[in-house]
Amino acid sequence: MSQQRSVGLSLEELARCTEETPEQLLRWRSLRLIGAEDQEGFGPEDVEYVRLIQLSFRRGIRAETIVRAEAMEASAVNARSTSALNRQGKEV
Repeated sequence: MSQQRSVGLSLEELARCTEETPEQLLRWRSLRLIGAEDQEGFGPEDVEYVRLIQLSFRRGIRAETIVRAEAMEASAVNARSTSALNRQGKEV
């Protein structure tokens, strides 16, 4: 979640838009599921992220599982990028 994001919602506004408690939103922020480390507020994309998290919960998927899946995907992307760079270096 380190990409540039628009900021326009406070914690209370996000809670009101998503019908989620501020405490739960702060927990998800601490897990890096919503929000951005370098920004105080939340953007419209966080409303959508919260809705996806809520849908996942209704389907029996826990926040920790989402975090692990995100970490695994990031690791796989890094591995593919490294592999592609190695191939390019050999072709030069």
